[in-house]
Amino acid sequence: MRVSGKIRRLLLDARLVTDQDWNDARARGERVLETLLSSGVLEEDALLETLGTDAGIPPVDLSRVNPDPAALELLPHESCQELTILPISRNGDILTIAVGDPFDVLMLDDLKRRAGCQIRQVVSNPIAIKRAIERVFQTNARQVESLLDQVKGGGELEVKSEEKAEELDLAGT
Repeated sequence: MRVSGKIRRLLLDARLVTDQDWNDARARGERVLETLLSSGVLEEDALLETLGTDAGIPPVDLSRVNPDPAALELLPHESCQELTILPISRNGDILTIAVGDPFDVLMLDDLKRRAGCQIRQVVSNPIAIKRAIERVFQTNARQVESLLDQVKGGGELEVKSEEKAEELDLAGT
């Protein structure tokens, strides 16, 4: 998720992060907001309050939301992952989605075109959106099924280990 300059300015003006915090998070090469949140530099409640107030949209706690299947059908899983958004409900011609960046008007126009209806935003933490996408679309289960299908079909399966040698206790101490 690309973060708009508006979010950076809001967080700096509210003194929730410093220029140095922002630049350090960007230098890590990961998603800036996720890095700031996961490192504890930025508190989720402060982020949501700042974004929600400035954009005039309510924040939502996705751990307490069960998205409507009719809303989920409007946007493919891949789009939700790519854009870090989650469709929550559909009421007539209005699709409510959770977003991490309520100021990305190009994304909103694209979503309106893709879904074929009006978009109503609620703001949420990008990490919470990713967790909700995993939960709702059961991405991990789908990946396991795909691997099992590969093995059953006689395809080759490559196993990679992400553990580093220094993390392994080879001596059993």
